[in-house]
Amino acid sequence: MFRQWESINFTRDWKRKGQLPGGKSFKMHFTRSVYESRTGHHISQSNGGTTKEQRSFKSFRTEHERVITARNYLLEMYEQVSVLYFMARPP
Repeated sequence: MFRQWESINFTRDWKRKGQLPGGKSFKMHFTRSVYESRTGHHISQSNGGTTKEQRSFKSFRTEHERVITARNYLLEMYEQVSVLYFMARPP
């Protein structure tokens, strides 16, 4: 339960940061830093790294996007259920 709540809060924050000016850049840098910390590989900003590094990063980014999508679904379900709960609750 705690992990789901943590995911919901992260997703809300992620969505909010994406809507702010510079949000896309923030998300790109965040994804790169997570990739670099998990793999130990550094992707050069200027040339994008070697072809192997680019494929590896693209694979990581695709998996990262799947996790974000799953968290978005969880947030959406939470928001729908919480609205229904408060609507059905007696005053």
